[in-house]
Amino acid sequence: MLLKLAWRGTLRNARDYLIYLITVSLSFALVYAFNTLVFSQEFRELNAWSENIVLMILLLSVLVVLILGWLVSYMTGFILSKRSRELGLYMLLGIKRSSIALLFLLENALLGGLALLLGLLIGTGIYQVLISATTYIFRLPYEIVLTFSPQALGYTLFYILGIYLFAALRNILKLRRIKIRDLLRQDGGEAAPKHRFRLRNLILFLFSIFLLIFGCVKFRDTCTLTNRAMGRDLVLSLSCLILGLYLFYANLSALIVRRLLRRVSFSYRKDRLLLLRGLSNRLNSMGTTLGTLSMLFMVILTSFQAGLEIKAVFDLQEMYTSPYDVVIYSPDTDFSAYRSYLEEELGVEARYVYPTYVSDSDALLRYFENLPLIRFNYNPGDVLLSVSDYNALRALKGLDPVELLPGHYILSTTENVPEALSDPLPDLSLRRETLAFQAVYTDPVLPSQMHVCIVPDACAKDYPVDYYTLVVHTQRETTDEDYLKICQAAEAFYGHDTASYSLYYGNVRIQGSVRSEGQTYLLMIVFALFYVGLVLVCSCAAILATRQMSDTVQRRYHYKILSYLGFSQRRVDRYLWRQLFIYFGVPLLIPLPLSIYASYCLHNIMRPYVTDAHVLTYAAITIGFFLFVYLIYLAATYIGCRKNIQEGWHPLD
Repeated sequence: MLLKLAWRGTLRNARDYLIYLITVSLSFALVYAFNTLVFSQEFRELNAWSENIVLMILLLSVLVVLILGWLVSYMTGFILSKRSRELGLYMLLGIKRSSIALLFLLENALLGGLALLLGLLIGTGIYQVLISATTYIFRLPYEIVLTFSPQALGYTLFYILGIYLFAALRNILKLRRIKIRDLLRQDGGEAAPKHRFRLRNLILFLFSIFLLIFGCVKFRDTCTLTNRAMGRDLVLSLSCLILGLYLFYANLSALIVRRLLRRVSFSYRKDRLLLLRGLSNRLNSMGTTLGTLSMLFMVILTSFQAGLEIKAVFDLQEMYTSPYDVVIYSPDTDFSAYRSYLEEELGVEARYVYPTYVSDSDALLRYFENLPLIRFNYNPGDVLLSVSDYNALRALKGLDPVELLPGHYILSTTENVPEALSDPLPDLSLRRETLAFQAVYTDPVLPSQMHVCIVPDACAKDYPVDYYTLVVHTQRETTDEDYLKICQAAEAFYGHDTASYSLYYGNVRIQGSVRSEGQTYLLMIVFALFYVGLVLVCSCAAILATRQMSDTVQRRYHYKILSYLGFSQRRVDRYLWRQLFIYFGVPLLIPLPLSIYASYCLHNIMRPYVTDAHVLTYAAITIGFFLFVYLIYLAATYIGCRKNIQEGWHPLD
């Protein structure tokens, strides 16, 4: 009997909460796909950095399980409240509480089993997408291979079992404590709106605005390279923003009542009275939930935009850190420790050794200290390079030589610096003469140096050599394994008793190793954003969609009354669309602009790598992707609500 009732309840819930079921299935699919990737031997042997990705995915899986636990717990509790009258009738008919709790547990188990089956099927396809993305980033051939991992299935089952057991135990304890009278009185709906305006609500609403503004200002001050109390200011700013969001949505209803509903000339036009009363009612009952969703939306949007900027950082790092196949630094011109490996294992196609000088002038250093840029030249003076060496390096890269005018110098730097140069560059006072600024070049010619002055040869040679650099173009492409091998060759050459032993690991840059490291971190960012971000967006949107569809079923008679009052079907549909648009738009009211502002503040830290023009581009990409997923849920909710209204009466309404 219980199994039959559970099966009927499962079918009814699967229909009424279809969006929630699809969201959970997609989330389980992501968990299974990433677990399969983790336990794939081919992925673990991808490169020397693969273990970092595996560890990150395992940690992200724990975070995703917590998110899904929150979603399932919230939704099962919501389903329990929606079916409170039905469960109360079961108790009146003499069914024991333990049997009702078992019935509810069986229904959730059947729903979870259905979601798991769908998740395994979808997860197999998502795994192929992940493998193709991995091979694309690492520039490897891709082949479609059907893979089944018992370990991945075991971990996925363990996660799902923990999620549903936690949710079931909470609801079982709730059922054991609740009284029949309380179950019969509950309808799972929303509390009636409080149309009395209180001065306290206005004060709290204004205080929330103050907290949001103060948090934004403090967050901007936090994201500066000169802030010595960054940790303290970050905690303070985030606390103000989170508290401000909760207070904003908790007291927005009172503002609507005060400023809009009481204005007869405004509220009685068209369908505004119905829309505003419905919105006020929803804010009263869901203020805390909307505050939580808005906070999560802000985190998602900001993280996506920051992730795109970090990708640009890795791209620029590969370009400027190691523009040649091999770069080696040394205090002298003796590179014998590396010669055998370079010639025998890699093959030398072209090479060049050049000295770098440090002047006793610090005009450029002081100039750049006043700009929002990281200063990588950790030297007491400005870094110099002779124009002949610079042109030789440009020739090695296939670039045309530069012409240095007499009495001038050229600044070689990264591509984002010119847009930050608001004032003219200062003159360079050297021992031989004072040089005026000529031009800025951003070609990736000099490895690991950010601001280097290209000066006449005679001016550079007036100063002692700081260090020598060997740059090499090899005959074969370098890999991340070459870095370790060439360092081991240097270790064998120098031995353990020399001072050079502690230096050669930091003195070598292998382009293949730098690229592999950047690709690994890029893959970690892509997977983290795709994994956690998509689960969060879908979970939050599913909560909004499910609540709205369920409330539409319960309040179907309201729409029936509208038809009796002369509302055409087209007008009811238009009213429903506006109601859903406002309902889905309210949680984005603050997060959208706040995420753009937070991303711009974070950009101050990444400005040495990313140009200002990229900020709006990344914001547009992030918001576009987010709204695409969000609008899918909005459209699905509209279709489901419209169908619920047209189906007729529900037997338990």
